[in-house]
Amino acid sequence: DSLPRQSDIFDGEPNRTMMMQMLMTRMTSPSARAKTKIGTCVLQGLRRGAASSSCARGFASQPRVHEVTPRDGLQNEKNIIDLDDKLELCRLLAKSGVSSVEVTSFVRPDRVPALKDAKELCQALPQQPWFSKAREDGINFAALVPNMRGFENLLKVHEFGCPDTVVVITSCTESHSKANVGRSIQDALKQTLEVIQCAKKEGVAVRAYCSMAFGCPFEGDVDPLVVADIVGA
Repeated sequence: DSLPRQSDIFDGEPNRTMMMQMLMTRMTSPSARAKTKIGTCVLQGLRRGAASSSCARGFASQPRVHEVTPRDGLQNEKNIIDLDDKLELCRLLAKSGVSSVEVTSFVRPDRVPALKDAKELCQALPQQPWFSKAREDGINFAALVPNMRGFENLLKVHEFGCPDTVVVITSCTESHSKANVGRSIQDALKQTLEVIQCAKKEGVAVRAYCSMAFGCPFEGDVDPLVVADIVGA
């Protein structure tokens, strides 16, 4: 897989608390605080948030595993995987006991041919004999969307029961953001927030990825203040 993968997933308070603690550790150095006057204010805000969080006293006893193989693992494959094989992959992943499966992404077929069957896959999944049991067991089935057009396409199949969660991504470096979605961080974040707002109105659960939070293959170290701004947005 030639594309960089997500460095962290912000899903729920435990992960957010962990991220805030790591950011605070990095931001306590004089050099980090000297970068901008905002640094001290952000640091104080993070400390207050961590102190007030019920999860700051300890993390969840059960880890949550969000499996992304059907989307992230297959999106760059030159050989197109058959729909039946994707359904079987999803079945095996759900059987493994993961918390959720990210089954596909609603993207332009000419840009990502490997995921051109996103609609068909999401329509077929609820018809599988194992799907209802998986949902009863608390497993979520998610799909990533890069923009509003992708979200609109997701909504067309959401009513059939899959996906039940929309995934959005914002990169923490300009280089990765432009390579991944062809936009600056500011423009990508604006699009992400629009999708989140619309998803909430439609009653669709949202999971947000903050990509390259701990390092970028293009730019190396990532400014923790940039990460904090994206998380806080």
